[in-house]
Amino acid sequence: MRGWGILFGLVLALPVSAAECRDFLKLFEEVSSPHDPGAGLVEEISRRTRTEVAKNRIPVEPFLKAVDRAGARDPVFKRLNEMFEKQQYSFAIDQNASRRMEILQNGFLNVHETGTSLGVASTEKRNFVEALYLGVEPSRYESVPAAFKPKSMYLVPDPSTGIHLEPTHYVRSPDGTPGDTWVMDLEKIRDHTLFTAGDSLDRALIEGDLLEDIKQFTLDESRRFDGKNIIEHLLPLDWLKTTTPFYYEQVKAKNLFRYVDPAVFKEYYEAQKVAHGGMPMWQESRVNTSRPEFGEAFFKTFPELKKYNEDLLLRPYGNYTEGLYFGRLTPSKIKALIYHGRPPDEAELMALKKAGIRVIKAD
Repeated sequence: MRGWGILFGLVLALPVSAAECRDFLKLFEEVSSPHDPGAGLVEEISRRTRTEVAKNRIPVEPFLKAVDRAGARDPVFKRLNEMFEKQQYSFAIDQNASRRMEILQNGFLNVHETGTSLGVASTEKRNFVEALYLGVEPSRYESVPAAFKPKSMYLVPDPSTGIHLEPTHYVRSPDGTPGDTWVMDLEKIRDHTLFTAGDSLDRALIEGDLLEDIKQFTLDESRRFDGKNIIEHLLPLDWLKTTTPFYYEQVKAKNLFRYVDPAVFKEYYEAQKVAHGGMPMWQESRVNTSRPEFGEAFFKTFPELKKYNEDLLLRPYGNYTEGLYFGRLTPSKIKALIYHGRPPDEAELMALKKAGIRVIKAD
């Protein structure tokens, strides 16, 4: 998983006052307390998102109703809508199989704590992007202790839905075999989780020059983050149906991969080839250059969605729905371990059983 990445050093078009910024950052500091009020932070971010959306007249609720109307006459839309309505989904994290005992002891850490990532590991860049989405000054956000910043996950359907989305398989063990997918217990993480439609960091990587040099990146080189589009916010889980159109073609075609924009992939691939002689194995082997087409054929099939194209149907950045967990992501919040390579050994099985974590062999 490429990890959390979300886009300040520049000023948002809808600025946050200095006093409000200080109060907001206090919530991060409180995450260190024994009762872990990460849910309070998520509640505050959700409140801000809803306020911004209403202020900018982004038609989220009408769009959700239009998605429902499409679902009333299309079985694929209906299945996806029901998955979100019935909360038949969760979020997962991919990890190297060698980290099993460490995870069972300490839970999950974010890139700010580990300093490593299979995507962009630069904490400077990630701080810049996260501060932009949260609407705070980067210099203040940098002072927030690393442990209190969000952990990144990705959406996975419950097996009961019959909907299959291929695991990322980004993480490989030292012997080259795929690593593990750890599935969270939705009941235990829901109040601590927000989401972005697509990889939260990709917008910076694709539209700006953040991948090369943070000092060269400016909001003028990208469309400004002014709060006027839904993908400029961290979103509450009750809006997950806004991603149904994104997944529609994939599920209809039983595509085992997530979507990647061909033009973006080609440009990124060529840049990686020049810089490093090629792409990392995990990207090279898993990428698929298809994508959802919100074009004439799509809107002919779903005319009720066409008027929301500019505001809400812009293709999400990245090829999955990213969950962002605020607070301590402890082993008690893990529901299952899906292993794609090496099975758990005896000691790992005992530890997993003691923690109440189901062990599943990948198909």
